[in-house]
Amino acid sequence: MGLQDDAPKATPLGLSTLHLPRWFHAMQWPKLEQLLEQNITVLVWVLLFLVSGVPTPILVTQIRLLYNPPAYTLWYLYPLYVGNTIAGLTAPAVTRSQWGNATKLFVLDAGGQALTTAGLLLCGPPLYATFYASVHVWTGLISVAVAPPASHPSQKQWAALVLISFGIGVQGLNAWASIGPTEVLGGVFVCVGAAIFGGGAVGTEMYLKGSQLQPMQAAWVFGVEGLVLLAVVGILTAHELVFDTLGFLLFGALVLAHSGHQASWFVLAGRLGACNTTVLKAVQSGGIFLVASGMFCEQDPSQCLTATKIGSFSVVTFGVLAYSFFGASAQAQAKKGMEELSTVDLPANGDAVCSGEAAAAFSGEARDAISPERQTSSNQRASGIAAVDF
Repeated sequence: MGLQDDAPKATPLGLSTLHLPRWFHAMQWPKLEQLLEQNITVLVWVLLFLVSGVPTPILVTQIRLLYNPPAYTLWYLYPLYVGNTIAGLTAPAVTRSQWGNATKLFVLDAGGQALTTAGLLLCGPPLYATFYASVHVWTGLISVAVAPPASHPSQKQWAALVLISFGIGVQGLNAWASIGPTEVLGGVFVCVGAAIFGGGAVGTEMYLKGSQLQPMQAAWVFGVEGLVLLAVVGILTAHELVFDTLGFLLFGALVLAHSGHQASWFVLAGRLGACNTTVLKAVQSGGIFLVASGMFCEQDPSQCLTATKIGSFSVVTFGVLAYSFFGASAQAQAKKGMEELSTVDLPANGDAVCSGEAAAAFSGEARDAISPERQTSSNQRASGIAAVDF
């Protein structure tokens, strides 16, 4: 047996483990490779989400400044739903029930897209980026109302949401005092649209995580139904949309940006959850805030950076990052709690013995972050626990 144990063992790296430390022998290489592969995949989707999200409002603003197409034509929705259709080309066949689920999400998406983009046209990208940050607040509120406890923000995350709301409020007061009612109206449109988006984000998470819908299936249904809706509007208003070659090139770039952004949105909402995915909007908003001010300040003074805009946006961004940090901490505590609970000893008489640390880890934020299925399993395992004060 000793000779057999000392024999060299092949690893996925093609190395011998004969002279390597004992801990190296115990490493589970297939699991490590799978974890690394999963993380890289998520990272690619995150990068696509951010890179495609920044140019979208920039291109919309550029088209408005160059051609000033009437907002009631809904011209800004054409590239969006063409992009959704392109993203959904790789989707498997959509069943009738899946189509119905996606249609419910589409109704929310269409309303949110129409309002937020209309608000963008009224207030410009810098204010838009700040007001749109309210999507974190709305997503948290709606998740508490309809989503499982695992999706609820923790108490610390609620404090971060209050900070985000404060930064948005300061920006709104500044817009009213220094710019005018048009920008404030645009901010109202953006905030209401963000609230609708929050509902759509929570619904998307529930459908995708419940395996009732796949990401690209949702993108396909959004694209098809959106284009059908726009076909009706286009019959009445398309003659008012006049673009030259540059305009069509800008539209093409907008289609590509929307295609990548919508595909990555559905994938990340299913994998990371609604609240975590909307946190990524903070990084995206930072890019919008800076790029738009640099590009459009001379053409539109309301797009220029001011001390109040920078301060308000900094407060909002700090709040969003705090929200993300507290969420990660809660998940880590939940994981630790589940690991400790998995070590509960079961004596022969059926009475379970659980440490006080494991019991504490199972309370508070850790319990909120654990999925309902795992909570049920843990509660069943702990049903025989005696002399433990929860």
